[in-house]
Amino acid sequence: YDNMGFGLRLHKLKKREIQERVLPTAEMLGLSDLLKKKPGQLSGGQRQRVAMGRAIVREPDALLMDEPLSNLDAKLRVEMRAYVSLLHQRVRTTTLYVTHDQTEAMTMGDRVVVMRDGRLEQCDVPQRLYDSPENLFVAGFIGSPAMNLIRCKLEAGDGAPCVELCGTTITLTPALLSRRPRLREYLGRSVIVGIRPEDLADAALLPDSNGACLDVDVALAEPLGAELIAHFPLPGDSATADATGDLEQTAGATLTARLSPQSSARAGRRLRLAINVDRLHFFDEETEQQI
Repeated sequence: YDNMGFGLRLHKLKKREIQERVLPTAEMLGLSDLLKKKPGQLSGGQRQRVAMGRAIVREPDALLMDEPLSNLDAKLRVEMRAYVSLLHQRVRTTTLYVTHDQTEAMTMGDRVVVMRDGRLEQCDVPQRLYDSPENLFVAGFIGSPAMNLIRCKLEAGDGAPCVELCGTTITLTPALLSRRPRLREYLGRSVIVGIRPEDLADAALLPDSNGACLDVDVALAEPLGAELIAHFPLPGDSATADATGDLEQTAGATLTARLSPQSSARAGRRLRLAINVDRLHFFDEETEQQI
């Protein structure tokens, strides 16, 4: 109680006014039974709620939160993330929330600003950031597992542009070209191709897998219950980009896929991957901007 009312006492509010603000806020935060406790008697999540209550009782025009959940363990962080979202729906106070955790940003933000070195890279609603990243940095930063970013050469092909990936020629679809008409300007040039892990599937589980497919060797399979994360080595001359968007030539580059738990992907096995070509992303190699 004393902690939550501290700021109000500094502003010379009377005891009755402090009580009229602290008690309803404590009830909203589920702290009513803890008001007489010492800080050392509270759990990490309870302390975080007290800190939020101390800010809320002042009835500010805006709340500024700087990584408020960073010191909590994983389970408590998930619980508090949901709690803060529900709290915001009730209080309706504009909140500027700083975080390095993209899951927090995507699940809690009405609008998300991605920044790098103090520079704004993209500002949009969360789904738009995910579906249409404006540059390599945003593409590599948003999404877990991260988007696969691979340097490929865009060729004219037979009637339609195509790229070669892992020794397989992938022809771009009319739907993709209609959304990205500038791709035709890059024929004969290197581009960065982005593939979300969920846009790769085990071809054996698809009713129709006659589209673009890759034959790969599974390096590592991570069964997670509801999904299976699989990693596949790329040819030694492949160039991939890390989460900062920086390109590097490496013999240890891998392709990551989010597969159905029914997939037969296991370390050491050969697997055919189907690619959702309509969902491919393309970036200019020099400017790193989306094409």
